[in-house]
Amino acid sequence: MNRGVEILLARMDSNPEEFVLNDKNYRWKVEIEVVLNKASFLTQEETLLCAEKFRSLQGEWFSKHVMKKLLVAEQEDK
Repeated sequence: MNRGVEILLARMDSNPEEFVLNDKNYRWKVEIEVVLNKASFLTQEETLLCAEKFRSLQGEWFSKHVMKKLLVAEQEDK
């Protein structure tokens, strides 16, 4: 497996907050774009593994964001 993909996968496990798209300090933007654009030097398996992990992190962030908004709205209603 490509060493860069291995590093990104491990980093997503250890520091998922570094991969949040809406964060102004989105550290890994260029590297993730390379993966999502299916760079020719990556295998299909490498691309899929990394892209799926990234999308999972985005889904988790989105769910947390929705829940935070819901909780704030409920507190404002009281």
